[in-house]
Order: sequence, then C-alpha cells, then structure tokens
Amino acid sequence: MTNTQDHKESILEALAKRPLVSDGSYIFTLERRGYILAGNWTPEMILKHPDAVKQLHREYVHVGADIIQAFTFGSTGTRFKKHGVDNQVDQINSKACKIAQEIAQESNVFICGGISPTGIFDFVPEFVDKQAIALDISGQLMPIIANVDYILIEFFFNIDEIEVAIDVCKQYGKPVAASMRVGPPGDQQGRSAGECAVRMAKAGADIVGVNCSFDPKTSLETMKLMKAALDKEGLSPFLMMQPVGYHTQDLTEERYGYSGAPEFPFCVESRGLTRFDVIDVTREAYELGVRYFGGCCGHQPYHMREIAYELRKETGKTFPGAKYHKPYGENMAFAAKHKTGYHGKDTKEFWQQVCANPSSGRQSNK
Repeated sequence: MTNTQDHKESILEALAKRPLVSDGSYIFTLERRGYILAGNWTPEMILKHPDAVKQLHREYVHVGADIIQAFTFGSTGTRFKKHGVDNQVDQINSKACKIAQEIAQESNVFICGGISPTGIFDFVPEFVDKQAIALDISGQLMPIIANVDYILIEFFFNIDEIEVAIDVCKQYGKPVAASMRVGPPGDQQGRSAGECAVRMAKAGADIVGVNCSFDPKTSLETMKLMKAALDKEGLSPFLMMQPVGYHTQDLTEERYGYSGAPEFPFCVESRGLTRFDVIDVTREAYELGVRYFGGCCGHQPYHMREIAYELRKETGKTFPGAKYHKPYGENMAFAAKHKTGYHGKDTKEFWQQVCANPSSGRQSNK
C-alpha cells in the first residue's frame, strides 16, 4: 500500500494552498543518541535499530510536521564504498520507506524520499561523469519510488550534479524537490546561488531551495538571491528552506558553512539555536514566499514546534503537541502568578534586550 494513494491532494496541490512544515535533523540527532558513527554519516543503523527511527518520526509529527522524510540520507553506493559500509542501498532504502509508511498511516502525513549526492564530485569536481551519476541516483531511487509521495534531492553542492539527479528523478512522474547546501558564496565551483536556483527550476524541479550548511538567517539571505534570480527569469517553483540548527553568521563567507567551523562535528552544540531563534526568521521567510519549511542538522523537535506554531494561522492546522505550547509571553503565566524566577523570560522583549546575542559558538578571546 503506497502512501500516495491515501492523499486527496499531492504535495504540490497542498503547497498551492498553504505552507507545509517538514521534519528536522535525523542523522545528527541519531548520532548523538548513540546509533550512528560520526564521520560516515550513513544510515545503515536502520536495519538494526528501526525503533529509534520510528520514535524520531513520531516526535516530529507530534510537534506539527506535515512531512516525514524516509531515513535514506547518505545511502548511496559510492558513499558506502568510500566509508567501507557493508550494506546494500536497496535494503536500507526499502526499510526506511517501510518505517515511514507505518508512521504516515498513523498520522496522514506526506512521505518524502530523499536522494543524496553521489560523492563522485569529491574525487573529480571538474569532470562531470553524467552516466556514473545517473547510475548511482537510479540505485538510490528504485527501492523508494513506489512508496513515496514525492522525491527530495538534497545536500548537493554542485549544480551540474544536481541537474543530472533532477533529470533522472523526473522520469518517474512524481513531484521533485531540489535543494542545495549553498550559501551566499554559491556552489562548489563558484556558480551563484541565483544561477543554481534558475538551473534547478529549468531542469524540472517543482520545489527549489536550500538545505544544510548555513543557519536560518544566512539561508534566508540565500533564498532572497534565489528568488530574485527566479523572478528575473519568470520562473515560479515553490520555495523551500531547511537550514542547520546552528549559528553560522560568522561563516557567511565560508563556502562550506558550518562544516568549516572548528567546532564541527563534535562541539557544534555550543552554536545551537534556541527555540526563539527560529520564530522571526520563519515569518520573514514566509513573507518572502517560502512555503516549504524544514530543518537540517541540529534542528530538534522543539525547533520544528516553533515553526509549526508560528505558521498555525496560515496552515489552519493544530497538532498533538500544541496543547503543551503557548506563544511568547504566555508560557510563564504560572511563573507570574507565583512569582518564580522564570517570570518574563519567555517574552520576545526579554530575548531581544537581554539575550540578543546567544552563544555563537565562536571561541572566547579570554
């Protein structure tokens, strides 16, 4: 039974009516929970610990996710060979889809099938072996295509590679979202963010945007560049944004974003976003035209709850965890009544004036 048949509308029909909230981090979160080897960042643990993935899916649905992504990130033949992973892509991706379907049937959310970079450009970035790329993409795609509502091609750093991926995925007749881990400096070869957006749209992507590498504020600046370029070309794909959950404002000129920080990957918690850091950016992104909201590495369920709550009027949706959450200034009604030390600390004014510069992760000069 495929989840697509359960929906009265497609992902594109839904986006035309309202914004959608996706889930947050999986591979980083599961590494911190003891299930993934840092460095490999590959999902073979799903075969031995499926319940850990199910639980994380459920947590995101509980806080308002309309979409869950099957846990296929990093499941490519090239990447497995590079890291010595003794598993098959089809086994892992099939299991990931089976788990996602189980959760979707419980909660009636969309299932997204993720396609990852092939790793070929890690070795020869100036040479585009389109045949090898297409073969790897097809290997990732075949175990999942029948069981997902749409395809998400994500984390690509080279526009030439993602164009090949889009072409392969479009052959199967399902909506395609394409996002790149680029910031204002552009892609691996220096092509601008605007050029990347235009080329993704012209290649056939229905949803275009960014994921990973940079924080929400920096990603929003990248989306502005993308939207301006798309508007100039008369192109209007849906826009998506899935930034990392870490402060990267000091890394704006760093092409690799947070992975270029000295704290990456073991101490990035010092750069972590608070729940308040995602709220205003969500509103600004919506006003820019972003309609697909998600979170990449570092985004926890409580971050996604804030995004879902901020967009509650636009989505017209409540979610199970909403009854445990109130907006700025209301969470501490009990604290105000009983004069506890928390009084006033959940207000926007407090956050802006007293805590306007939470930890950026930069090392102290002391």
